[in-house]
Parts: sequence; structure tokens; C-alpha cells
Amino acid sequence: MLDRAKVPGWTKASVVEISGNNRRDKKIIERELKGGNIDLIHFTNQDDAALVPKNNLVPVAISVHNLFDFRPRTLDAGDIPIPLGNRNPSSKYLRFMEDCKMGFNRSDLVICSTKMTQGMASELFPNTTNSMVRIPVDTDFWNYKNNFIDRDFNENFGISDKLLLVSVGDSSKMFRQNFIDSVIESLPSNIKDDIFLMKIGIQKLTKVQILGAYNNAEAMLFPGITIGLQNPTLEAMAVGCKVIASSLPTHDEILPKASLLEPSDIECWKDEIIKLHDDWSKSGKVTMFRDEELISTSKKYNFDAQGIKLAHAYNSIIR
Repeated sequence: MLDRAKVPGWTKASVVEISGNNRRDKKIIERELKGGNIDLIHFTNQDDAALVPKNNLVPVAISVHNLFDFRPRTLDAGDIPIPLGNRNPSSKYLRFMEDCKMGFNRSDLVICSTKMTQGMASELFPNTTNSMVRIPVDTDFWNYKNNFIDRDFNENFGISDKLLLVSVGDSSKMFRQNFIDSVIESLPSNIKDDIFLMKIGIQKLTKVQILGAYNNAEAMLFPGITIGLQNPTLEAMAVGCKVIASSLPTHDEILPKASLLEPSDIECWKDEIIKLHDDWSKSGKVTMFRDEELISTSKKYNFDAQGIKLAHAYNSIIR
């Protein structure tokens, strides 16, 4: 966000590229601090927390997307358990985690990308202030009015006469692709034959092709979880694409209630797709209008909005 001048009152003084050599990296950070004109250090990668100086000359902030390695857990997704965090770390990794934990405790601010992560930060680092700043979505790029891509965005898929649905994620349990397959398989054959399901993440697509998919899809199906990194549902919302997601973390922090379904209720998901198919058929098999309300909601999480939040977070720790 600093690159885009989206953090009011703040500019980037310098950037330290972390090499992985802690001794060398610490010396570079010390040298930058002694050079002056620095009011705050922001570690944008939580794995660099061990580099937080022991005698902070200026306030230190650390960005965090999830903390499950510090406190592993299993999330009940209804049909399957989803393990989160490293349950069998090596002794080397345990030492690394301990060094990071001490760095978090030396810092002045933990910047969390979700409420769930913020709650864990409060428990793990009770003496360090925390704040929530979402990973922003580029609403200018994803807005269909700025970058509309027609239905022929990739002729190889052969979707011209199909109802297009998209899902996102690889074969990891957290994305629950098998559940989507079960839902599609449960549909009446006449509806199933009309549907093309594009699996973004399993099918390798460029960013422009993904934009084309969201532009032309009747809905995104997302039964899995998001834990703090890039949020595909926000990108789809910014396009105005309908989102159907599970009521699992962290969708309930962002999505409208109407977008959330029970994680393992196949009938409920099937009914939603049948309704989509009915509406698509009645419209003459034309992609539905983009949802302006979803587009408006996505703007709460764009660079401007999150830049203001980041500025407030920075200002809160200035000495």
C-alpha cells in the first residue's frame, strides 16, 4: 500500500530485502536505523519476526496472516476435519518459532489480516498491541466496468453455451474440492449437462483469464476456508460475481449472510445451483447482470480503505 501512496501521512523511507542470513539482515536493519529519517519499522512477513531489534530505537510493526503454527488446531468442516498448523515440527523449526515468538513480544504492534488471527494474537502476545488491516483487493483491476472480458476469454474451454461456475483452490483439504464434485454430481442430469465448472487453481489460468472467468460466471462456489492470505471471494465480489460460500472461517467476516451456506449440506448447495440454472434458463442463457451491491461491499476492502486503517495502526504506536 505504501508503494501506491495509499497510507495517508506515511511514505516509504527504505526497503530491506531479507536474505535469510539473520546476522547479516540484523546488521543491515541496524545500519538503516542509524541512517535516520525512519519513524517506524514494518516487517511485512511474519516469518521475519525474529529480526525485531532487541533495543528498538523506533516502533516496530509485524504483519500476520495466520498463527496456526504457534497453536495448531483442527477445524470441523462437517464432512472432513481440516488440520491447520504444523503438528510435528522439527527441533530446528521449534527453535525458529521460539525466536519469532520473542520477536513478536518485542514488537509494538501486530497487524492482523482477519479477526480470527487478531483473536489468536491477543492470546499469544498479550503484551503487544494488535490491529486488524485486511489484505486489500485491487477493486480497480477487478471492476468489470474497467476491465470487461467477454465470454470468449479462452476458446479452449468451450464454455460459450454453458452455465459457467467457478471454484478456487488446489487439492488441499482446506479448499474442499471433493465436496463441490459431490454437489455437481447430485444435480439432475439435464442441469449437470448445462454446467461448466472451472476450477481455478487446479486449471492453471493467468490473472486475466481469472478475471474473464469472474466476468462471465453465474457464481463462485467456495466451500472451503480462507485463513488470512489473498481472499478469492473478495476478488469475485469486486467483479460483481455472486459468491456462494460455506459458513466457515473467515467468510463470515466479510460476506453477506445471504452468501453463506451450511458447509456440508449438499441439498442446500444443490438447491442454490438449481435456482441459478432456472434464472439462467429464463434469461435466455445469458450471464446475469453483475451485482452492484457486492461491488460496493468489496470497496470497503480496497487499497484506499485499508490504507487508511494502516495509517491509523501506525499512528497508534508512534512514541
